[in-house]
Amino acid sequence: MSARSVRAMKAGGARSRRTAPLASAAARRRASGKFPPASAPPLPSGRFGRALAMKAGKTGRRAAALAAAWLVSFGAGAAGAEPLCLDVRGGAVHRYEVEVAATPHARAQGLMFRRSLAPGSGMLFDFGRDEVARMWMKNTFIPLDMVFADRRGVVRGIARNARPRSLDTISSRVPVRAVLEISGGEAERIGLVPGDRMRHPVFGTACGD
Repeated sequence: MSARSVRAMKAGGARSRRTAPLASAAARRRASGKFPPASAPPLPSGRFGRALAMKAGKTGRRAAALAAAWLVSFGAGAAGAEPLCLDVRGGAVHRYEVEVAATPHARAQGLMFRRSLAPGSGMLFDFGRDEVARMWMKNTFIPLDMVFADRRGVVRGIARNARPRSLDTISSRVPVRAVLEISGGEAERIGLVPGDRMRHPVFGTACGD
């Protein structure tokens, strides 16, 4: 999940919270256990938003479920699966089906609340421009490898086996166009190293090239 996107969403949600406040300070404290406000898009205003906010204060588990339902129901998720290929040294090619997170809400949601990741699948975070990417594992329950790639699809760095639920910031250190998240240990399994390459339309290439 992109820490930068979460911070941007928190700033944008301030206006919505003025019209849809949480029920009480106690509710805010309870909701902050597993679902702090910065972890998801702001709740809708009006009666529906207030009802969700009040329910979210009951338990952390209930709040997490509401967060996931809100994100899915209101279009904050990533696009459908698309093919992405990783070309590793020695000539091997590994194909994955990835969801593309190309909006601030989709990047902030990332793979939060999921309990598993199917073999050969992942998520590609497209920032739309070169920037230093900052990721974290907040509300993410499965270990992940984060693969940082520049605008040409060249792998510039790999964060291996990121720890579930960690609030530590994982930085690309150099400007990158995208970050690929795959199952923890997958990069080592296929022998992926910096200098290898991704092929996907985000980089102007495709698996068929």
